[in-house]
Amino acid sequence: MSTGKPRLGQVDGLRTIAVAMVVCFHYLDRWTTPTFALNIYPYGSTYAHHFLTYGAYGVQLFFIISGFVIFLTLERCTSLIEFFVRRIVRLWPALILATFATILIARSLAGSPPHASDTNSLLPSLTLIPKYVWGLLGVHTSGYADGVLWSLWIEIQFYLVAGIIFFVARRYFLYVMTAIAVALSALTYVVLDHHGRGLGLHLSPRVAFHLREFLIGSNMEAHLWWFIFGMAMYQLWAGRSRTSNLVIAGIAIIFQELTSLHLAPWGPGKGPIFALVIVGIFALFAGGLYLPALGRVLSLRWMRKIGEASYLMYLIHEVIGLTLVIWITRKLHWSGPTSIIAAIGVLVVLLGVCRLSFRYFETPSQRALMSAYRRFARATTPQRSLTKSPPEGSRSTP
Repeated sequence: MSTGKPRLGQVDGLRTIAVAMVVCFHYLDRWTTPTFALNIYPYGSTYAHHFLTYGAYGVQLFFIISGFVIFLTLERCTSLIEFFVRRIVRLWPALILATFATILIARSLAGSPPHASDTNSLLPSLTLIPKYVWGLLGVHTSGYADGVLWSLWIEIQFYLVAGIIFFVARRYFLYVMTAIAVALSALTYVVLDHHGRGLGLHLSPRVAFHLREFLIGSNMEAHLWWFIFGMAMYQLWAGRSRTSNLVIAGIAIIFQELTSLHLAPWGPGKGPIFALVIVGIFALFAGGLYLPALGRVLSLRWMRKIGEASYLMYLIHEVIGLTLVIWITRKLHWSGPTSIIAAIGVLVVLLGVCRLSFRYFETPSQRALMSAYRRFARATTPQRSLTKSPPEGSRSTP
């Protein structure tokens, strides 16, 4: 089903802001004191500031965008299999490219951030299933080749749950997703906070242990409300059930505030400023959709172009980018505040690479893979009875 509305340039602009937040955090504050025990930047902690830790919440802005876009994608798909194929085709070409490039550069050049960028990280990196879960399955691996991949594990779990619920209970989709988010929040309170004793429940130690393993391995309880908000905003944008979706969006903000204040790993303290930043992320997305002035800024051509290439930029900016910054500045014996120029130069080059990849690799590979899927689907779909011809002008859904 189509909403009949044009592509939103604001969404790509919001992706640009999200990736810029994450890049600022990783290049200025993440790998120096006091956020990290050691310093790896050639420019040291010159530009570090406690407020930059909030740049990590660019990832959560990506989650809201995913909630919005995935609802739209689900409505355009004719089956659960088609939805999963679309997601695989969208994520894995760039993921495979980024994973092998990350391992190659991290192993070839000294000075990469402390991630497990070796061949033992291929399994978790290419499947997106984290080391912790592989360990529960009895498989020994390293961690992700690049730490940013943790968020894609959250994404694919969301795709799995959302896809199944949508095609099983489409009419009540958002209500069921909200109920699941409430249940996860309650389970977190009972199991992680009160060791199986909470909300009047008294779970056995064995049950509490396995639920704890599930929550830690999934990590969805800390993030699902961001997706719920994005889906509610999509419903509002499409002009559906204004009151109920406003209520769901409000519930998502309240629950995410409570969850973030309790579970969030980033942020200098959990005071009023932290709470305002969380609300600000929600407000930024809503403002991008409904404030004309902000929407025009987000829809600027350069904002849209960066946003289109933001996925690969997110995948390669940290380990590859910082490894190159460190290698270049060591070769040039360059340190101090001015060495930030090397970081800016590397980011510009990486952005150019990402734009080229988007245009000449990701987009063509996605089209080719989707075309192959459609041919396969047509070949394996049982033929209609010859006594009943299809309506004139009918065609497969794109």
